Amino acid sequence: ENGLIIDIAQYEKEVLSLSPKKSKLYTSLLWFQKMEAIDAKDMKIFEEIKRHRNEVAHEPMSFLANAEKDFDMSKFNDLVELLSKIEKWWFLYFEVAINPQILPDNADSDDVISGPIWSLKLMLDIALGNEPETGFYYDVFKSRKTKNY
Repeated sequence: ENGLIIDIAQYEKEVLSLSPKKSKLYTSLLWFQKMEAIDAKDMKIFEEIKRHRNEVAHEPMSFLANAEKDFDMSKFNDLVELLSKIEKWWFLYFEVAINPQILPDNADSDDVISGPIWSLKLMLDIALGNEPETGFYYDVFKSRKTKNY
């Protein structure tokens, strides 16, 4: 449909075979580790994120009934950072490899931020009140709305 050909047999051999009893998500993370996009520390962070997610999803009453038990926002931040690391690797080693002009010559690859990551960070800043100034994002949005883009 979009011009990409996916070889299911090759995907099963190279990716799913890394951990046939695990989920496709976990197996894909193992593939990213094999490709050196992430490392063992990232896998450990993912396990901690998953453990906390499962606790929140399967034991919500324990968070409501116990004042000492809180949702750990650092886990969400860790998740965004892990996703950012993977998206940056994908951009640099997949998309730029196919179309080198996508990254301008004078661009610093360390400054690459994908749209989804930028959006997540934006929403997190707004939700947590971490804006540089009160109403910063709203004011920028409002000023852009009046312009014809």
